[in-house]
Amino acid sequence: MRTPNVEVHSGVSPWELLDPHVHAVEEREQDVVATTLFSAEPRTAPFEAIRVSEGEFSQRSPAFVFPFFPHEGSGTSVYVSAVDSIGNRWSDFEQLLGNAQNFSMVSGGDSKPFTIPLEDSKTKTTEFQVPVDTHYRNFVVVMDELPPGVDLGGLTPVAIQGSDATPEVCLRLSSGYIGIGDSVIVRAVVTPVQAQDIKVELKFSEKVRKLSDINQDLITVTIPAGKEMSDPFKFNIIGGYNSDVSGYVLGVPDVAHAHSDCLCPNLLLDPAPSITLSASPNPVVEGQSVTITAAMSYGIPIDQTVPLHYPNPQDTAVDPGDYTSLASITIKAYNTKGSGQIQTHKDNAGGGYREFTVGIDEGNLQGPVYHHVGDPEKVKITIIDDDLPALHFVSAKSSVYEDVGTHYVSVDIDPKPVADFTFSYTLGGTATNGKDYKTVNSVTVSVPANVGSVSIPIKIVDDGEDEHDETVILTLVSGGTKYRLESPSEHEITIVDNDEPLARFVFEKGRVKEDVGTHNIDVTIDPVPVSSFKLCFEVSGTASSGQDYIIPSSWEIQVPAHASSAKIPVVIKDDHYDEHEEMVILTLIPSAGHKLGSPRKHELTIVDNDVPRIGFSLYSSNVTEDVGTHDMSVVIAPAPVSDFTFSYTLGGTATADSDYTITSSGSVKVSALATLANIPVKIIDDQLGELDETVILTFTAGTGNGLLKPSIHKLTIMDDDHPRIRFVSAKGSVNENAGTYDTKVTIDPAPVSGFTLNYSVLDGTATGGSDYTINNSWTVSVPALATSVNIPVKIIDDAEIEPDETLLLQLELGVGYNMRNPTEHELTIVDNEYTPYARFASAASSALEDTGTYEIEVLIHPSPASDFTLSYTLGGTADEDSDYTITGSGTVSVSAGSKQVKIPVVVTDDSEDELDETVILTLTSGTGYSVGSQKEHTLTIEDNDTPAAGFALVESSVLEDTGTHEIEVRIDRLPASDFTLSYTLGGTADEDSDYIIAGSGSVLVSANATSVKIPIAIINDQLDEVDETVILTLTAGTEYSVGS
Repeated sequence: MRTPNVEVHSGVSPWELLDPHVHAVEEREQDVVATTLFSAEPRTAPFEAIRVSEGEFSQRSPAFVFPFFPHEGSGTSVYVSAVDSIGNRWSDFEQLLGNAQNFSMVSGGDSKPFTIPLEDSKTKTTEFQVPVDTHYRNFVVVMDELPPGVDLGGLTPVAIQGSDATPEVCLRLSSGYIGIGDSVIVRAVVTPVQAQDIKVELKFSEKVRKLSDINQDLITVTIPAGKEMSDPFKFNIIGGYNSDVSGYVLGVPDVAHAHSDCLCPNLLLDPAPSITLSASPNPVVEGQSVTITAAMSYGIPIDQTVPLHYPNPQDTAVDPGDYTSLASITIKAYNTKGSGQIQTHKDNAGGGYREFTVGIDEGNLQGPVYHHVGDPEKVKITIIDDDLPALHFVSAKSSVYEDVGTHYVSVDIDPKPVADFTFSYTLGGTATNGKDYKTVNSVTVSVPANVGSVSIPIKIVDDGEDEHDETVILTLVSGGTKYRLESPSEHEITIVDNDEPLARFVFEKGRVKEDVGTHNIDVTIDPVPVSSFKLCFEVSGTASSGQDYIIPSSWEIQVPAHASSAKIPVVIKDDHYDEHEEMVILTLIPSAGHKLGSPRKHELTIVDNDVPRIGFSLYSSNVTEDVGTHDMSVVIAPAPVSDFTFSYTLGGTATADSDYTITSSGSVKVSALATLANIPVKIIDDQLGELDETVILTFTAGTGNGLLKPSIHKLTIMDDDHPRIRFVSAKGSVNENAGTYDTKVTIDPAPVSGFTLNYSVLDGTATGGSDYTINNSWTVSVPALATSVNIPVKIIDDAEIEPDETLLLQLELGVGYNMRNPTEHELTIVDNEYTPYARFASAASSALEDTGTYEIEVLIHPSPASDFTLSYTLGGTADEDSDYTITGSGTVSVSAGSKQVKIPVVVTDDSEDELDETVILTLTSGTGYSVGSQKEHTLTIEDNDTPAAGFALVESSVLEDTGTHEIEVRIDRLPASDFTLSYTLGGTADEDSDYIIAGSGSVLVSANATSVKIPIAIINDQLDEVDETVILTLTAGTEYSVGS
């Protein structure tokens, strides 16, 4: 078991133990009284005090911990009782400090209380929790760890408290922040509890006494012996200043005590409330009373008298002739307002209005409020002559329906005026003037003499819109000396809407791209309906249901109660065809529970996303300054279905208008079905010696077109005021055994000085080093006055049988010359080892049945020196004469020098639905040529006659006990092969509970069938119910179309 706490009372102060100025170890052997926490049985034990000489603070307890080292050889011992207070026996033991390890000491004063657990060493369970209160100032807690072998392991806490410990006395307040009317409770507390009474005198600061109900000179509270706290002393705050003030309470105990700030707590007092004045009614009609109200910012616990005075001697109203003054106003305890009345006098003399001023008499303001008057502290009151006509509405409110026409609002006038006058009014409310109502006479009304009432006509507009009730508020405007106002001076007209909830499309039109997926068309409902209703609509337009879009809601949607909007989902189908924009038109149709507003028609345009794309034919081109107009070719694919305009931007080093011009610069209009377009660039020959310049055109994507590569074209304008170089021809050919081939370049005009001409060489099918050699520097010197120069190409005769091969020479820009077309020369090296051979350009091709004549290309290489006849055979599944014809079938003539020949096949469009058929052409060897590797070509004739499927009847009906009902679908022409016909299901009947369709959604149509039947098994469910429908909708497929 752990030892119980041992409390050792000693005259040794812990501060002496910790004194750093003790230079030598000083032994103070004393007899001390040691008792356990569980027993009052005393034991005598010597205690040895050792100064703290080294070490750091330990973290073993939440209090400050210092190392405590007993000096070696000490015989000091601490004994504990053998029996605790509840009868448990502890083993007697003696603890020798000389053998102890890891001593530490906790100094009291500011540390927090902690708990010592006492465990059973066998069961490892906690038996007791011993609290250690560190609130006492003079104590030391000593803790040690016993050496191995001692039965009592762990920490043994020992508390040391001086026998002369001084009590600590404090004051406790119920609150430190208070205002007028609050109570404060003061108590005195002592630590530790004392054996005798302690009296504590309470002293209050001057401000606290002045603002409270404390009237005693001497106030004392007593802490009884054996008690920790005194009885309470209570006082109340009854006054305040115009800002926060602070005070204090000081406690003076009649015993020696530890000094602490807690004996003098502070009090913070709220500022006094401010007082303001107001008057109502103001202006006041003579002979009537006006109420003067004094208001405080917060209530106080006592009555507050507010004295009044009349400070303005220039006032036109006087007391007592025009009114009887009021001396003061009383605000009752805990209230924030008080009032009194000033009676005005009727003089029957006329004369318009008079004024007087009433204010708070701050100099005579008494009580808890000191010099704190708010704003306003005075108010000016106007007395109106009661001989003026008084105007007021006959009633404050009225209500009319939207279709009432003109509504008249009556105004009473009393007394009747002796002369004509005009009064005005203002308009307000939620209704809009001009839209919801109209005023006949603007906002002024003429009143004739001797008339007691007039009417203001308001014309209510029945706008036919479903809307919330709206209001028109008329407010009479004060008339000064002409008339006065009485209550009610305001009249509110409620215009009650006479329309049901109104449903309308949010927008008249919408546009979506073909690949949008599902598009919701918004419908607004206003006002919100109190119950649900069905919103029905019709569908029309150029788009085809099922092919271009699907509306899954059966052309009606349910609008729930209190909904302010609804959505109609339209599933857009992306069909990948380049086509015109198509339109789906939804038109709302009347049904129960609502009305229709505008727009009731919504046009949804489906924008085709398969736009034509544009690109330049070439990445770059070169022209000379004197070329005139140069056309830049633009390719368009696929061909557009309608006219469109594409745009481009201009850049480069050339300057528009001085170096070139482009008509309608920046855009080009393309006609429907066009596959090519030109951008004409007119080049200006400026006769200036200058560097070559560029025009860079860049296409921009638009709503009607996409982009192909290249989308940028660089046009180089070559200055023609320098010598211009160009190849004599764009192409040339040379036999393999010719030796050296001179590629001729012309120079015009002849240069006045020599220059170096740059060029580059690109391999085509020929390979440099094995098929030809050329100067590695790729330059040639041009002497002065030369008009031409040759670029020599050495041809290598390699004795291999091979196709003709090509290489490309390109002129490059340099110093001292410009370039003209052609700037490229393609040289063909003709093989000298074999005769021409023939081969098809491709292995296969296809054509629709309605193509007409289809040409199959045969390539000849090299070009023959003389004419020869090329032979071929025919095969395949197509029948000659009935499916196709070929003039001169089996042979075709090839002219000398030809590189290709075409075999024309005339395809017969026979209007039969049949399988695709083939024509197989096979080249055969003959005189003057050989046959290449691609000697066979298969032409597939694609049938263009697909069957169309349609229901035999638009509708049919059966009884529930029919069993199986078959719905016939007719095929308009015999299909060449089996195909699967698809359909969708709808209607009010439920699949599985009302009917069953085997293979629901599709049915197999056999080859050569003229019809097919869809079997529906009707379920007789023995339920009494309304008739139900099954709606089958055929959907288009790749092997058939849907008819009507």
